[in-house]
Amino acid sequence: MRKLFCLCALIFIMFGCQTTQKPNNGRPLYEVKVGPGAFTSGQKTLAAWITYGTTKARLKSESFETQSIENDFKVECDARQAMIEFWNDPRPGKSKPPNKYLTEFTEIHNKGYLKQYVYKYMFENTQMMQPEKLKEFEEYMLSNFPEHKLETHAAIE
Repeated sequence: MRKLFCLCALIFIMFGCQTTQKPNNGRPLYEVKVGPGAFTSGQKTLAAWITYGTTKARLKSESFETQSIENDFKVECDARQAMIEFWNDPRPGKSKPPNKYLTEFTEIHNKGYLKQYVYKYMFENTQMMQPEKLKEFEEYMLSNFPEHKLETHAAIE
């Protein structure tokens, strides 16, 4: 666990200290900010949110020329995919502390509803086209997680 914490701290320092100034290649760099909710249930939870933030920062920087709601949607889906893959890493010694949000999100992800989730909870009030199976997803959520709330404990600036 100590190694994981050190790795997380190093990643946070590397990405959290960057500015939004444009480097020589013209791509913006983003600062990753981790909120207090990421610290509530252990180092693995913190590392999962750092993974989300650093993935989102990298993808936004790589696709900065493609400013569109569809690109933002893809970046969000990919960042949450990276977070959940990290969270569900089955390697020995990588035990997960209890975390209601990440446990529920794992089940939602495993059902194949990542795009529907991101759309419903983050992009529903946009001009973006609805993903397939949205109604099926809404029924699934009502039956399985009627009190579910979106959580995001890392942001980029």
